[in-house]
Amino acid sequence: MTPSATLQLRIPGHRFLHAPGPTRVPNEVMEAMSRQPMDLADPRVDAMIATCESGLKKLLHTRDADVFMYAANGHGAWEGVIANVLAPGRSVLIAGTGHFSESWAIQTEALGARVVRTPWVEGFPIDVGTVEAVLRAFYRTPNVTFDLSSTVTGTTRRYTSTAALVDEIRIARIAGGMHFRKATVDGATLGTSVADWVLTKHFQPR
Repeated sequence: MTPSATLQLRIPGHRFLHAPGPTRVPNEVMEAMSRQPMDLADPRVDAMIATCESGLKKLLHTRDADVFMYAANGHGAWEGVIANVLAPGRSVLIAGTGHFSESWAIQTEALGARVVRTPWVEGFPIDVGTVEAVLRAFYRTPNVTFDLSSTVTGTTRRYTSTAALVDEIRIARIAGGMHFRKATVDGATLGTSVADWVLTKHFQPR
């Protein structure tokens, strides 16, 4: 089969975005991309910007505040988060997943923050046991409330403690037939030992 014939093959089903993903691009977005773009001198541009600003004000529950917008790719969003959330010299935990987490860690360090990385193995998910132990030790309490969102299902789940996350993952792995209970317990124990190493190496008092 020639390269040109390969490019013409039609792959059935819905294509997902993997940067990262898998993320389903809504049909409304796909249809909007097929429309002719507006010129910067088009009066509709001002109307569109005004609609975006009013919508953001409604989202942020404000009527009087000024809204500033800037266009950027994913790395630009990273930089915006880092610059507005982390003060120089502060520490942040970035769970290891591979290329993307390491890129975020490098950019965070370049902006003056201190990064604590958790170990990662290519092809395997985040070691939740390690993250749970590090957060529990850092805040000196297991009662840390946080949210996790899925780009696959489009849902968000709230946890009121780090232990609740680990327990739910244990049950899910067993119920899904992926592991026996002993394997999940041993995995969490291993993650805790890794977290202890991270804590002693990186969270030393000054």
